[in-house]
Amino acid sequence: MARLSIPLLIIGMLHVPVAAIAQTEHPEIVVATAQEILESVGSNSTPYTLVNIWATWCSPCVEEFPEIVRLANQMGEDSLSVVFVSLDFVDDMDLVRAFLVDQSWARQSYIEAGSADFVNDFIPEWTGTVPSSFIFDMSGTLIWQKEGKTTFPELISAFAARE
Repeated sequence: MARLSIPLLIIGMLHVPVAAIAQTEHPEIVVATAQEILESVGSNSTPYTLVNIWATWCSPCVEEFPEIVRLANQMGEDSLSVVFVSLDFVDDMDLVRAFLVDQSWARQSYIEAGSADFVNDFIPEWTGTVPSSFIFDMSGTLIWQKEGKTTFPELISAFAARE
């Protein structure tokens, strides 16, 4: 009995739920088309959804990722849903998952299904530049977008302009 109490005491001292540990180790990554991602955006119950298109091979994407995680943490899940969409190959899902874990991102993310028409199917005006960020309102209407690397202050300004 004493052996069991020591590990439980240690886990209790960490103040981290066991479920959160498991989720961080293996964040859910869904293979999806542009249409499926847009449907997900339209079904969110938060006031805003930020979709970030990125890839592990894209240096500016990797650089801006912590800025978006910081924004998500600051605004909270009740105000903002963040949807990361990786353009890595589906075969590289383990690499994507390792990156998400390294960034402490445990929420569901997407990996593009490999459609040749992803860019036009997602946002026809989008050139396909990565990284790119898109903010949608609760109805699924696009209200802000930026192609290229964004920063925390730019993202805060985009939301401040909506208030």
